Amino acid sequence: MKKIYLCLLGLLLLLLLFFTLFGKSVYTWGKPVVETGAASSFAADGKTVYIPKEALRADSTGDYVYLLSSEQGYSRVIYTISRVEVTVNKEKAVINDEDIPILASGKIGAGDRLVIGIEGTVRDGSRVVLAG
Repeated sequence: MKKIYLCLLGLLLLLLLFFTLFGKSVYTWGKPVVETGAASSFAADGKTVYIPKEALRADSTGDYVYLLSSEQGYSRVIYTISRVEVTVNKEKAVINDEDIPILASGKIGAGDRLVIGIEGTVRDGSRVVLAG
């Protein structure tokens, strides 16, 4: 019986050593890598938010962006993306070639981090890793 307990203890110590040395690589393995940009608000009306043009995506249901949220985990910050439906504001002039005006839905505000580039497959609620 002692041999079994010693083997289990040895295995536990080896697992602890493995995850201490390679835990970060194991966590990031298989997760999509994303680049982010920030939303901004230059309009005085409070209803228009400007987003980087790379952040705007479209499918059969309409236009949307991926909003990046973060929370502090035990040993690292965990990033999650969520899909937010947006409406492009065709009445507002584009400030420069990089920004697209959208009507603020209450879920996107100035300074929010939006996904502008994705390596891998994502969906609403996916955990991701930041590029760089």
